[in-house]
Amino acid sequence: MAEGLGVAASAIEVANLGFKLSQSLYDYIATVSTADRRIQEITIKVDLTTAVIQELSTVFDGPEVKALRKESAVSAAKNTLNECIQIFQNIEEALTKSRKN
Repeated sequence: MAEGLGVAASAIEVANLGFKLSQSLYDYIATVSTADRRIQEITIKVDLTTAVIQELSTVFDGPEVKALRKESAVSAAKNTLNECIQIFQNIEEALTKSRKN
């Protein structure tokens, strides 16, 4: 049971990171006249990923799922969340670097 709570808490953390990143990307697009279509597409993908992760935190913590949850599902969710964190951080670093130039 504690494993599931860890996934739910991690999912909330990743969703928050995604929301912040989306806002940074929207701000960047609004202020940089050369922001191209690729950045807008990345922003949409971050938004969609964040929404799915937020739902994951709700579903994983639900009573019906707790009863059926397998360790492999918990492990897969944790791996996915860790990968999302890494990708979001890489995007944020690239955005910060671009703002400095």
